[in-house]
Amino acid sequence: KLEWLEEESNKYSVLDSCIELPRDKVFGIQKKEEKEILIEFNNMVNKISRIEGINPTLFFSKQNQKILLLNTLSLGLEGALLGITKWRSMLIKKHFSALMKSYGIS
Repeated sequence: KLEWLEEESNKYSVLDSCIELPRDKVFGIQKKEEKEILIEFNNMVNKISRIEGINPTLFFSKQNQKILLLNTLSLGLEGALLGITKWRSMLIKKHFSALMKSYGIS
């Protein structure tokens, strides 16, 4: 986990910036679906945090969860995952990808 801390301090994260997202979305979902995805994503973050023994807010705050979802809708799954640290991507990619695909988002 020391490697994660080093990466955290060295990598600029898209989630931490105030970059305006592209207005055109590759994928469109309804507000109800967005809320469902965010609830499932937060449950996933909490479960992974317990398994890994890390603080869930430090791992992926609710604000950053929403930003990642919006980035995924605008940039696609792979493009959005490039904007986060490798250790975060490694921990969520499999489950987040499955969640997105269940809503027709890849």
